[in-house]
Amino acid sequence: MNSETVARTSILIVDDDIWMARLILQRLSGEDYHIEYVASGQEAIAWIEDHPESIILIDYLLVDMTAEKVINSTNKQDGLMEFIVMTSIEELKIAVAMMQLGAFDFIVKNPEFLATLPTVLKKVERHLAIRKQLKISNAQLQVLSSQLQVTQEEERHRIAREIHDELGQSLTAIKLDLSWLKGEVPARLKEMIDQTSELTDRTINTVRRISSHLRPNILDHLGLLAAIEWHIKEFNRHSPIVCRLNSRLEEVHLSDNQSIALYRILQETLTNVVRHSEAQTVTIDLKKQDSQLVMNIADDGKGVTNAQLHNLDSLGIVGMLERLRPWNGRVTITNRHQGGTLVSARLPWQKSGTVK
Repeated sequence: MNSETVARTSILIVDDDIWMARLILQRLSGEDYHIEYVASGQEAIAWIEDHPESIILIDYLLVDMTAEKVINSTNKQDGLMEFIVMTSIEELKIAVAMMQLGAFDFIVKNPEFLATLPTVLKKVERHLAIRKQLKISNAQLQVLSSQLQVTQEEERHRIAREIHDELGQSLTAIKLDLSWLKGEVPARLKEMIDQTSELTDRTINTVRRISSHLRPNILDHLGLLAAIEWHIKEFNRHSPIVCRLNSRLEEVHLSDNQSIALYRILQETLTNVVRHSEAQTVTIDLKKQDSQLVMNIADDGKGVTNAQLHNLDSLGIVGMLERLRPWNGRVTITNRHQGGTLVSARLPWQKSGTVK
């Protein structure tokens, strides 16, 4: 005998017609299912909360509500459930509405109904098995994505530190040597030394800029709010677009990974604003709302198309949407009614961090 026990599929029959429920139970008695029965929509909703992986055989018109209300009440649950809606009257409009809500099937209680029910349930079981495997695969991909982001940030931090410490120090030494050499050479060579010194200064500034882009030191030493303010200042120095920050927060303490995730979302969004939006202004709102840290970035540009949002080649957008998943946060990108684009990042206020 196999040591692994395969869990039986849970089926809930929801029908205020007790005789029909008994006929269904009798028809399925030879199948390997765990079957329960309730007569009302409220009982069904309560049962589904405790059985997130299940098949629900539900009559469309119940004593207290319709199947539509039951399905709507459970659509936000993160479970694996499928609805088969039953009705005594064939009505195409109702069938379409149920399928649009996410019901797996809509079947009429005609003379062939009971005979075909086991076949329908087998199809649902196969569908559930596929959904379950997809859910596992998606969870594994999210873990991998999170690990890759952490690894990438660690590598960026290391490279930024090496550029700043090694290359920066070497360039500074060259600058000092040029200053000393200027007093030791003939006048005809001093102009060349001055030009070389200016080039060295520009290179030092480039090194600092690249290092800060890879990993701003201010983020590690002064935190997210200071890093955002610094990035906006740099943005306004190099871009004709006016960027403003609105925030009443005095300080934001998050984990290092959470802080860098929000900072990268800001960084990528402002890059997209410059490249694609044709905006004149961009406003960043940072606030605490409903136990969440919310960062809204709104521009007055031309907006974003569905093709751009769903372009899998746009790794910047894909990366933004994945950044906050490890903490059950989310990023949404929408068009504003008054024109332009709104990027909204919401991060649950976790015990590991505080927002004031």
